[in-house]
Amino acid sequence: MFSKRRLLAYLIAAIVVSILILLAGCGNDAGNDVITIDSNDYINSKVSDCAKLQYMDQKDSCYWAIGTHNLNLSVCNEIADEFMRDDCVSSIAQQMNDTEICGKASNVNRTNTCVGRILSDKAILSNNASLCLEINDDDLKSQCLNSIAFFTGDISLCSALDDQMFKDDCYTNVGISTKNITLCGMPFDDSRKDDCYSSNAVMLNDKSLCDKVKDGFKREECKTNVDFALNVD
Repeated sequence: MFSKRRLLAYLIAAIVVSILILLAGCGNDAGNDVITIDSNDYINSKVSDCAKLQYMDQKDSCYWAIGTHNLNLSVCNEIADEFMRDDCVSSIAQQMNDTEICGKASNVNRTNTCVGRILSDKAILSNNASLCLEINDDDLKSQCLNSIAFFTGDISLCSALDDQMFKDDCYTNVGISTKNITLCGMPFDDSRKDDCYSSNAVMLNDKSLCDKVKDGFKREECKTNVDFALNVD
């Protein structure tokens, strides 16, 4: 009776070992499915290869590269990380200049940012400030108006800005782009005034403008830069 029990124990042990070996073999097969791709080669990879990468962030980066390169929204949808997925959608929308694609982002804020970037690019290329006003993202709208003001010299666009920081930047940038000294006195922030006076002093080779700079270090730097510009000329 004892020998039969021992034989049964041996049989059970043998079965357990066989199962373990079988499972180990399956594990090795699964491990063989994991591949390595240099991140620079993601755009040249197959979509199916992305799923075989070991880590989730690698997979997402692979999907992002292929999706944005091939303008394929379905590949973007494979991305697990929501922010990266929305960035993939936004990138395709901007490349295709299509605001409707922006609506596929996961939330309204990201949709507005996507639309804003497209409208901003169109506005700046055409110097059409009315397109800036269609942007719902306040920062993008301000940057859009600021850029057009800089390129066109239209000071009225600066007045349309609500945020004082953007307004100061606008006055300064237009003052520099148009070499209009009067505009240098309009920013609320003294450092922006100093920047405007200093830049114009160098461009106009007028050292006296440096005396309008309030910051002592910037004032001396302004004079040095004007002297350098005069010697170069």
